[in-house]
Amino acid sequence: MNYINQYGKYGPLPKSVDVLPDLRMPTEKELEKVNGLFVPYVFYRTVKGGRELTTSCCGRDRAFYPGSQRTETPEYWKFMASRHNDAVRCPFCGRRATLKAIGRKRGGLAEWVPVLFLRERKGDLLALGVWARKLYWDGTLADRPEYRITNVYRFTPGRAVQYEHESYGREAWRERVLEGAYDPKHLMIRDPFTIGGYIGGVEYELYHVIGMEVLKRSAFRYCQYDRFWGTREYKGWFMEYLAACCIWPRNIEMLMKCGMAELVEELVKGVRKNHYLFKWGETDPKKAFGLDGQEWRAFADSGYDLAGLYIYKKLRGARARCDFGTARKVISRLGTSYANDLAVLCKKHGVDPVRAFKYLAKEPQCAKGSMPIGRKFELWKDYVGFCAGLGYDLRDETVALPRDFMRKHDEAAAAYAEREAEIEYKKYEKKIGERAKKYDFAQGDLFIRVARSRDEVVAEGNALKHCVGGYAGRHMQGTVTILFLRMASDPDKPMVTVEMDGNRLVQAHGYKNDRGRESPLVTYKTFFNRWMKWLERGSPRKKDGTPRVRREKGATAAA
Repeated sequence: MNYINQYGKYGPLPKSVDVLPDLRMPTEKELEKVNGLFVPYVFYRTVKGGRELTTSCCGRDRAFYPGSQRTETPEYWKFMASRHNDAVRCPFCGRRATLKAIGRKRGGLAEWVPVLFLRERKGDLLALGVWARKLYWDGTLADRPEYRITNVYRFTPGRAVQYEHESYGREAWRERVLEGAYDPKHLMIRDPFTIGGYIGGVEYELYHVIGMEVLKRSAFRYCQYDRFWGTREYKGWFMEYLAACCIWPRNIEMLMKCGMAELVEELVKGVRKNHYLFKWGETDPKKAFGLDGQEWRAFADSGYDLAGLYIYKKLRGARARCDFGTARKVISRLGTSYANDLAVLCKKHGVDPVRAFKYLAKEPQCAKGSMPIGRKFELWKDYVGFCAGLGYDLRDETVALPRDFMRKHDEAAAAYAEREAEIEYKKYEKKIGERAKKYDFAQGDLFIRVARSRDEVVAEGNALKHCVGGYAGRHMQGTVTILFLRMASDPDKPMVTVEMDGNRLVQAHGYKNDRGRESPLVTYKTFFNRWMKWLERGSPRKKDGTPRVRREKGATAAA
């Protein structure tokens, strides 16, 4: 078996990983299996009277002439009539292959195949990951593959070791050792063939395994590896699975036999440890799941329903008096996601989740033909949020589970909105005061002022039939500034709305955006000119707070 380094040069197994001598002796049968993983080709060169053949599938090399066969069947004449790139059957071993003419360009015929060899020694499991390579050049068309080592492994009960090739261009190897506990967030042992990194983890190349039968002779023969992969030829996450079996063999065996492969898969693939459901390392199944005898029997009778167990524990954590059957009923009506939200919400606010579920299920508005229970839960979730925000005591069932739910929901929503508006006003009151000091201005019978609240902006838009209402949120946040131009004799009557960006006047519009009318900037030109000049001077004010305006020749008191 020829080994090559990263540059394709031949070399021995590095001394740092030469602790596994059995891995360097694949049998001829195994090498034949690896060769069979490659795309089979029959190469031919046309010579006078026939063809000279070389096969990559079985390594035969001989001339093939008409009359050289004792029986010339239709299959034989079909082969002789085939041309370059035709699908044929190898005349020696009978495999389906692709016919290739020698002398044509074959730049695309180089092929790499990922292969993992397994060995067993004194109960330990040894593994060697290699990239098998075949390059089809004249003189090497029938050669067996060459191999480049990527990773070497040793799996022992309680300990897993990986020797990983560190980087391209260096014959350096890094040792990874896993002992003690299996941490899915920091996988120490990884599969030997990676396609490349991506955000959130590593993407693996599927690979062929040679020697799966040796697992039956190793210390890992009871770890249910066949249940995890079935009969697939290609493997993935195989090394991580064996590493987890080194640490928690009895846990994995029990979970796989009981049909709870989901817990094992999420552990092996680094998704989550599921410590809320299962205590890894605990050999007693009941203690591992945190259940007593009666709970364990109910769990087993459910077919080991993990979703039901999860919600049952959540409900029990919220101090609900329920059994496993009730938890499954909650899931069947609400679904796993809503059932989890129900338990979390009730635990947070001191509400009995089972009573809350029964309330949602029996409320007349959730009866058949009316509001679905899922929609009712969404509304109830909002209602609970409103009540919590308003400071209501949700431990009182008359508050948390009211009789006339929709009326109470609407009342709570209105009170909450009013409270939020008050909070928002107080939050931006100081900023609005600062902007009012900058922009508020009066001259003659006209004055302009900053909008004091969101409702004022919306009411202005409704009265003047334009779109300023959509600016209410941005005005309160300070990203834009909305002002009202009005008459001092009628200060509550909307007249002109103005948008400012610093000292720049963005737009000014009256009723229906002044459609068919003169622009306010023309109608009230004198006022706007004086106001803008005052802004440019820094909005100076007298001691009493009124604007300090320079007198201009020819100016009248009115705008």
